[in-house]
Amino acid sequence: MAKKIKDENGKTYVQKKPFYKRIWFWILVVFIVIGIGGNLGDKKNNTKSASNSSSSETSSSSSNETKKTKETSKLTLNKGTFMTDQDGVATITGTTNPGATVVVGLVHTATAGADGKFKITYDLSSAKKKTVNVSVSAKNKKTTVHNIVITPSNQFIASKASKDSSNSKATSSKRIYKIGEQVTVGTMQYTVNNISTAKSVGPSALPSTAKDTYLVADLTVKNNGNKSVTVDSSFFKLIDGKKEFKADAGGSMSANQDESGTITNSFFEQELNPGVQMQGKIVFDISAAQANSQANQLQVQTGAFGTQTAMIALH
Repeated sequence: MAKKIKDENGKTYVQKKPFYKRIWFWILVVFIVIGIGGNLGDKKNNTKSASNSSSSETSSSSSNETKKTKETSKLTLNKGTFMTDQDGVATITGTTNPGATVVVGLVHTATAGADGKFKITYDLSSAKKKTVNVSVSAKNKKTTVHNIVITPSNQFIASKASKDSSNSKATSSKRIYKIGEQVTVGTMQYTVNNISTAKSVGPSALPSTAKDTYLVADLTVKNNGNKSVTVDSSFFKLIDGKKEFKADAGGSMSANQDESGTITNSFFEQELNPGVQMQGKIVFDISAAQANSQANQLQVQTGAFGTQTAMIALH
């Protein structure tokens, strides 16, 4: 209710309440506060929802990534043991991811077809079982590795034994030549004229002295080919069973020197033209016992690479 007051002149006035003391004002304030609170609550919920959604997506992405990382290439082999044919060749078959690369024993490679099937061969070098790795690498997948056993067939074992026997017989039946016989090896012809032993060789004024004993082989060499050949002391080796001795290049040069110091046919990178022959000495610095061994043989060859050889008994 409005309050009435009088001024000093006796006039009456009605005093109105301030707006903030009126009921409608406070009702309005209450509604405004409720509205603001509701907006703040919506924003908080939206932020929380967005955060949960982002966390869920991250978790899902991480899960998918982990799953992708752990996925490996498929590999199914038709057998665990594969047998060779009579030539020692085994055929390995199986399935994997289409287009995957299959490797057997590091060097045998194949690519799987559109259906994932593959076939790859492996050559067994000996007539014995062998365990080898089969690895598969598919795009964006981890490599898978399995072990398999390659087993030689009875036919391959028999064939291998027959070949080894033939090679052994061929080696054992290889002719051994004698001193004085002409020996033809490829386009080269060799003759051992005689052998001797010495403690030193060369001119008396400046001889070469052996560490123990020199075995000296006097040789005649002829080039029957169509091209010049460089003859060297490396063409010759002394063989006694499994023991092998190289020629002494320095001693060989001295052995082919006369008293004036002139070197003739030193067998040190000596050029020998077609149809020409030369005579000289090859020297081996060995023990006295070895120099007198009855098993000594001289190996001669076609050239520096020795693609063909022959043996000459020295006793």
